[in-house]
Amino acid sequence: MERTPASPESIERLINNSKRSIRDYEQLLCKVEKAKIVLGNFPDDNKSDLDILHLTLEILSGGVAGLHECTIALCRLLQTDSLYEKRYQMQNINLDQFEWCKYLLGRDNNGVFAQYCKLFSKCNDIATVAYLNDIRNKIRRLGAKCNSNLRNITAHYDKPSKIYDELIQLNDEDEYVYRLGDQMEIWNKMMAFINSFLDMLNNHIPFDKHYESPESISDLNIQSLVNEKISEEFAQRKELQIAINAQLETAWKKIESINQDHYKYEKVIDLFRQRKINFRPLQNILSLLEFGWAVSFMRSDLACAINSYLNSSTIIDGSVCLRRIYMIETAALTHLYGYNDEHRKKSIWHKIKVLAEFASVSESQQIEQQLAEFTDTLDCDRRNMYTHYQENGFSNISKRWKDFQEMNHAKELYRLLKLLNLCNDIYSYISSLLSAMNKTQEKKSAETKERYINMVSKIKSIGIKTNNQEIIDTSEKLLNIINKF
Repeated sequence: MERTPASPESIERLINNSKRSIRDYEQLLCKVEKAKIVLGNFPDDNKSDLDILHLTLEILSGGVAGLHECTIALCRLLQTDSLYEKRYQMQNINLDQFEWCKYLLGRDNNGVFAQYCKLFSKCNDIATVAYLNDIRNKIRRLGAKCNSNLRNITAHYDKPSKIYDELIQLNDEDEYVYRLGDQMEIWNKMMAFINSFLDMLNNHIPFDKHYESPESISDLNIQSLVNEKISEEFAQRKELQIAINAQLETAWKKIESINQDHYKYEKVIDLFRQRKINFRPLQNILSLLEFGWAVSFMRSDLACAINSYLNSSTIIDGSVCLRRIYMIETAALTHLYGYNDEHRKKSIWHKIKVLAEFASVSESQQIEQQLAEFTDTLDCDRRNMYTHYQENGFSNISKRWKDFQEMNHAKELYRLLKLLNLCNDIYSYISSLLSAMNKTQEKKSAETKERYINMVSKIKSIGIKTNNQEIIDTSEKLLNIINKF
């Protein structure tokens, strides 16, 4: 059955509701994280008795964190008209829902909610066990809807052609709206159970003054104020928003154009290979094309990240958007250049370095130095924290929340500017390298042409010496053809 498109008024209501939900989730997450600090201050002899409460708080914090980040992506998905940005936000929802389901259930049934179900499976209340199993099955179904290939590409990047093949399938934004609806249904069912459980425990937990959460040194959060001023300043720069919109409007067309060129070169190379014709020059151009294609994905993703930041509704919302800059940087540069010697041999840059013209282009060393400087400062732990809700059985939720609160937006935006400048430098470098390759090819063609002219001229001179007009006429025709070529 064909779906009826949502009216502009309905979309606007959904955007406003999403913004309210983002603020509500942040308030709830703040309270849960404070409660976890309180629980952490309990004496050691009490902690074993409070394991189930600790698990409950981990479910609450992880549950709301996942919804918070998915709702941010949904809000931006609804706000943009750019096809590329819509696909970027669908990737984010897919990644966050994948990690959310993994956090709750785990790969080996060791997720926080799976542990919760194990604890209650021993109780005699059949209705409770059935209720929790129903939630677990709903999480499984949502996890099954997540595209693991898309998730891996979003988190790690891959060959540009593989990225393209995954993104081209992202045409149904309604699917992701409905998936978020499924996620909210799961969350509401979990909250209904957890609330009743917490009400039951409320009278049995000694929350006296001794266990109150330590307040911060000052209610005045300097970093938050600085971030707020930065956000206000960027909001006033309308020319920046106009420039970003212009780039995102044409981003997918540029990706599509490179894909068509890549496809044509691959077909010609296959044809040359079958006919045993030297295809090395074309293969070199294909490597450069792949390099530029990867940079185009990186640059467009960075534009999406800054646009998300410009449209953020809270400071934490802005931090969540800016975290993507580091994820993009780490994944893209690892694929472009590699973070160690082993990965560098598999990188696109390694293909560029073997080109005969590499050493003759002055920018080669400059670009390599820039790539090396960026990759030398990459922090895999930070990247993993931004990607995974849980690692090796330990939750990242509290670390992520702390990072989002303390993030220096100016520092992240400055790094974004450096990355965009790197992309521009690489585009310029590719042009220089293509020009050098063209000159090499022209030189080879000129040498070949001269060699043929000399050979035919010798044949003509023989014709003149032997007074063979046929040889002379044929030689002159050949010389005319060669000169035209």
